[in-house]
Amino acid sequence: TGSRVIAQQGPHTDFAIVGEPTALFPVIAHNGIDYFEIRFHGKSAHGGIEPEKGINAINAAALAISKVKFGRIDPETTSNIGRIEGGAATNIVTDKVTFTCEVRSHSQAQIEAQVQKIMDACQEAAAEFGATVDIDVDHFCPPHKPDLDGFLTKATVRALELEGITPE
Repeated sequence: TGSRVIAQQGPHTDFAIVGEPTALFPVIAHNGIDYFEIRFHGKSAHGGIEPEKGINAINAAALAISKVKFGRIDPETTSNIGRIEGGAATNIVTDKVTFTCEVRSHSQAQIEAQVQKIMDACQEAAAEFGATVDIDVDHFCPPHKPDLDGFLTKATVRALELEGITPE
């Protein structure tokens, strides 16, 4: 995204005002975000003739997902599964499943803790079923909480208050 390019390549400034969509409501901080793509690999087999020769990637992914709390984790942290896909036909033991998820928080420690829970659950589930798992984590952006006593924060909050708006 454009904000990622600017953060990585510059220009580098002492402060910035970002007009990012926030339900059109002013905020003075933002969540950090980690995105995941998780791929379970099993072994296909005919589901009606010899399913015992297969390793069902859906079972492994389902177990991993069931081991982790998703949704509201704490007052500052959320985690969501946005997409899951896999399988070729009803009569084939599924050998590949992919799901995507994210973790968002105002706390980097909470992001790291939730990321570790997801990764551990995926590794454990893959091992239990004899599958393998590949996990790609995109540390999209860190959380940001400005210095509430800083010039720009105070000036922004004051300007908003003069307009009858209280930023979150």
